Amino acid sequence: MAAIVILLSLIVPTLILPKLLPALGVESSDDINQVRNEMVDYAILHMAQEIEDSKVRSSLTKQLQSQKGLQIPDHNKSSKLMDDIITWQETLLDTPTIKTQFSPTIVDYFRIYLENISKHSTSKRIRRLFSKRGRGRRTDSVEMEEFTLLRNDLSRLEDILYQETMERLSELEKERLENKTIDFSDIEEVKHILENRHYRIRNDIQEDTIIPNELLIEAFQLEYQFVLNQAKSDMISKETSNKLFKEINNAQVLQLQKQ
Repeated sequence: MAAIVILLSLIVPTLILPKLLPALGVESSDDINQVRNEMVDYAILHMAQEIEDSKVRSSLTKQLQSQKGLQIPDHNKSSKLMDDIITWQETLLDTPTIKTQFSPTIVDYFRIYLENISKHSTSKRIRRLFSKRGRGRRTDSVEMEEFTLLRNDLSRLEDILYQETMERLSELEKERLENKTIDFSDIEEVKHILENRHYRIRNDIQEDTIIPNELLIEAFQLEYQFVLNQAKSDMISKETSNKLFKEINNAQVLQLQKQ
């Protein structure tokens, strides 16, 4: 059944829809680019309201955004957002929830860690955490046990802040969507940095988020519907609609092959 649905989703837009549209004049390249961007934004806005899983929503958004072509992120905007996030994380360290779960030493170490992230450096105090201490006073087993406990607490604190931060970034995405703002390049860049940091600290392998085929098909159907509506209302030409239908079809085939 799934194979039939996928096949129909490819055949109908490619072979049937173009025959239903009237012939109009040829659109300029700039007009086509504008329609394509509006088409992608239309699908993103509708799918974002439906998908609850922030990772799936983010991955699908990136897949659809790729149809717009090469987009160079604004690193200054990303840097500002990253600074705002680090400042916000520092305020979380002062909340009762954190203070009741972790010792002042753990919170202090993590605060220093956050302060040095933007500088791409590690303070001497942090480096001492991972070095031998108290030589000649305690056995290696005692030192190792203390080190392990300290490292585990730091990892646990990082995990809490990571989850809270990803939720905050997801809420920021929702706010932009509500305001019909589709530019998430800074959010995606910050998420990527935080994800790398999180999995590096935990020494885990980061797995790719799998987008269900039915969501991909639904998103591309929304794009088809947008183009069809534009053509029927004489907003775009048959040539433009045919070109976009082919682009959507190619994108759909490519994405479904990756799954």
